[in-house]
Amino acid sequence: MKATLSQSGVSSTIKVKGVGTMPGEELTTESIYVVCTKDIVTMADDLPRIGTSMPASGDSKSFIKLQRWLTNIPLDRRVEKNLVYHVAE
Repeated sequence: MKATLSQSGVSSTIKVKGVGTMPGEELTTESIYVVCTKDIVTMADDLPRIGTSMPASGDSKSFIKLQRWLTNIPLDRRVEKNLVYHVAE
């Protein structure tokens, strides 16, 4: 399998093991939401962990919990980034 990460007009392709497309699909798009803080922050305990549940979408309870957790961190004390990558056979 190969994964392609595109960020700010720059694209990188890497070969990886242990990942795959969704069943019956030739291409799957996934994302990782990264939050970096200037201070130590306690992670919300009730957010789903990678590989344990479906991802948080805009109308899910997990998405709302994530947004509530983020509001406790001042905007000038955090940076957020959504990294999108594609997995192809």
